[in-house]
Parts: sequence; C-alpha cells; structure tokens
Amino acid sequence: MIEAYNPCYLPQAMRNLGLCFDAGMLRMKPEDFLRRFLESDLAKAWEQGDPAYLAGRTGDELYTALSGETVDPDIHDVDLTAEYWCGQMLCYVQWALGLPFARLMEAVPLSELRKLAKDRRNAAPEEIAALYHSRLFPQPALRRLRLSRSLSQSQLALVSGVKIRSIRAYEQGDLDICRAQYDTLRALAGALSCTVEELLS
Repeated sequence: MIEAYNPCYLPQAMRNLGLCFDAGMLRMKPEDFLRRFLESDLAKAWEQGDPAYLAGRTGDELYTALSGETVDPDIHDVDLTAEYWCGQMLCYVQWALGLPFARLMEAVPLSELRKLAKDRRNAAPEEIAALYHSRLFPQPALRRLRLSRSLSQSQLALVSGVKIRSIRAYEQGDLDICRAQYDTLRALAGALSCTVEELLS
C-alpha cells in the first residue's frame, strides 16, 4: 500500500474528517454533501497531504470552508455517529491506498459505506482498507483459488504439472489464462479442486 502522507498526521486527520462528515451529512443530504466534498479543493488538498487541512483546521472549520456555513461546535459525542465513522474510515483508506476519494467512492458507494458504519462499526481501519483494496485490485481467480487452498506457486506447479513460470505469468497478468490450452486449465482445475469455469471467472 502507498501511504498518501506522513502517518504522524493520521490520527488528527481522521478525527477532523470525521467531524467534517458529521457536520456535513447531518446538515445536508448525505449524497449532496459527498458530491460537494468530492468536487472541492478540500478533497484535493487532502489527497495531496496538505497539513494545513489534515491537522490545521478542526472538523467544523473544514465544513465551513466547504459549505460557507458557520457552525457552532456540537456538544455531543460524535464518536458514536455513523457519519463520523464514515469520515474517519474514508480518511484512513485514502491515506493507506493513496488514491483519490472519488475512486474510493466508486469501489464502495456511500450507501454501502453507511451500512458498513452500522454492521462493521468495531472493525479496525486496516480491515476497511483491505475491503477497499480487494474491490479496487481484485486478485486473478487462479491466485485467489491457490491461496484459498494454502498452496504456494511451487506446490501448485508440482501438483498440477504446470510450469511455475506459467503460473506466475497467469497470476501477474503477463499471460492471459483464457488463452491457455485446455489441458493446462484442466490440470490447474484438478489440482485446485475447482472447475475450469471458476479458473476463468
């Protein structure tokens, strides 16, 4: 994973973006707030790791910069709101993967993120980042099936009779497994106890 900025900023950045999302999603329709955020200079500055935004402003100040609306700091425990959680997790995932917020929202839309806030509220940020990573960078079926059987590439080569160089090339996308000879596909499928169709999915 490629971190977007120095991790020393991360705890404050997560809190600030969580507070900004809490203020914004409670005062606007969540979809409208998110669209405004994604199109803003604030999101761009965040993605570039600008410390003036990450740790230099409170969540309410970030919301004011985004909306132009001044808000009084709320006197409630925002740590418990789904909106706060969404902002925190998006901050962490963006930091961990170093990708634009818009791309993250394509992988996990707002409706699903809000559902995660209820269903996986106690999940570690690393788990949420792993979910995004798996959506954004799916593993080839061969690799996924091999790993699910706890086989190394060399073990799969030994069991299947397929050269390890070929297995590596299929997993890395250097060779298209859809163009492999049927005997190769059948040997791999047999070694992995799956169908040829599953290998090609």
